[in-house]
Amino acid sequence: MAESPDTLLRTYAEQARSADAGFSGFSAERGRAFYYAEHLQPDAVQVVSNGHPAARFEAQSDPTLRQRLGIPADARVVGLLANLKPLKRQQDLIDALGGETGRRFPDVHVLLIGTGVGGEAEALLARAAKAGLAGRVHVHGVKGDVVPVLKHLCVGVLCSDTEGLSNAILEYL
Repeated sequence: MAESPDTLLRTYAEQARSADAGFSGFSAERGRAFYYAEHLQPDAVQVVSNGHPAARFEAQSDPTLRQRLGIPADARVVGLLANLKPLKRQQDLIDALGGETGRRFPDVHVLLIGTGVGGEAEALLARAAKAGLAGRVHVHGVKGDVVPVLKHLCVGVLCSDTEGLSNAILEYL
């Protein structure tokens, strides 16, 4: 079972107290709240700001992606950008589109963007087949910039329940 965010924060606090490394926060506000709550010295918390330069998103879509993955040119694509592992809950997206929903929207394809170790991709594709979505769920392990792939999405999804400020959400925008 995955650890709760509170358990992870307590673990980070213990590490910050016992090492010089400190804790990295995602926002100045969250960092301040953390060191006050955990009675840490302010310099034990380093804020790592998330953000992406706007020019990065001016990239054109990958012109051959749909053909390479077998996605029809007129299909609506729902995507999930994340490492392929149970914590990211790609299976929830597959389950949501399975059954009646999948029959009501036969032109919707799912694009799982990410890589994993072991048989995650195969397990997700097998789950899709079992849900009646064979040929409509695609896995693409991006190497390099993901923006040209994201340009194909009609909807970007985040199923994980353990994200802080998700880079995927920023990239979907």
